[in-house]
Amino acid sequence: MDGAVQSEVEKRLDDLLMRLQHRQDVPPGPLHRLEGLLEAVVLLDAATIDQLNLLLDQRCLSLLGQSMEERLGKNWREHYPFPQLPLYAARAPVVPST
Repeated sequence: MDGAVQSEVEKRLDDLLMRLQHRQDVPPGPLHRLEGLLEAVVLLDAATIDQLNLLLDQRCLSLLGQSMEERLGKNWREHYPFPQLPLYAARAPVVPST
């Protein structure tokens, strides 16, 4: 992948992962733009899906301390086909009222 393109993918991905690290939700606009960028990278043969999945895992592990597999299970890509990125904040604990 071209250095400038990789840098932009990493920047956008890191921005979203940092929001999760700070227990904030991920806005849909930047998330969908990143997914579109990832799809464009593959369509232009700048990287493969496997390379981008590996990058996602590496950045997730580095910033969140867990790989995508650890966060979502072994077959997470079956539920979220490329280029979908299931980046969302942890659900708030719900306590039943009396």
